[in-house]
Amino acid sequence: MTENSSAIHKLKQFLEHLKTDKGLSQIALLPLFFSWYPLVLFKYENPIIRKNCLYSITLTGIFFSCIVFGGIASKFPYFGSILANIIHFLGVIYYLGCSGFLIYSLQKEKNMVLPFGEKILKALETYLIEKERP
Repeated sequence: MTENSSAIHKLKQFLEHLKTDKGLSQIALLPLFFSWYPLVLFKYENPIIRKNCLYSITLTGIFFSCIVFGGIASKFPYFGSILANIIHFLGVIYYLGCSGFLIYSLQKEKNMVLPFGEKILKALETYLIEKERP
């Protein structure tokens, strides 16, 4: 019985952690496609969660653009398939690496930014803020 009660206690602790801003930010940054979507819908007012969701949107967009470029590169004769595989591999490594890096920096409570992603993030933020104003 004690194993069952400790498992239930750990599950309750986990669910309580997910209700905090830190837990929601970690969910937004998970390398799962569109895990940020419900958080953008329901917690858009919170600037920390909004920033992490926009980071995740940026990383997802970069990954999908790597897939598109890989598809285009696969049309080249002779070396196209190799080039497409390399582009796709780089997209996966970038997506997983940056997501892991951002979750790690959030876990260690450090404020680290990605220079390449920061430019896209700022452009996306200004576009969305300009769209909100009438």
